[in-house]
Amino acid sequence: NGVVTVSPMVKIYDTATLFHALHSIVLMLTAVLLAATEGRRGPFATVTLNLAAAAFFLGILLFSGGIYYHIARGIQSVTPIVPAGGIAFVVGWAALALSAFGFRAAAVNPVSQ
Repeated sequence: NGVVTVSPMVKIYDTATLFHALHSIVLMLTAVLLAATEGRRGPFATVTLNLAAAAFFLGILLFSGGIYYHIARGIQSVTPIVPAGGIAFVVGWAALALSAFGFRAAAVNPVSQ
């Protein structure tokens, strides 16, 4: 017949690995943004970028880590730790978006002719 059935636990694991990978990349890009904008961002952007990085890290740990733990232990129910990780992801994205309001324009030196 050629029909392959996939266990719900495999689908859940795939979701955890996808979120883990995507947010790991975003966490690294947040660090690059912090380094690249040194001197061109205000205190608000610094705080929100650091909050975003911490929230992404916490989200990876709680969301993906919680799912990995449940699958490794064979537990079917989801404890409150996994949704808390999802909330941390939302906080990270919101903080990253809000950080845009704390950047200053780069100084432009006019060229005299």
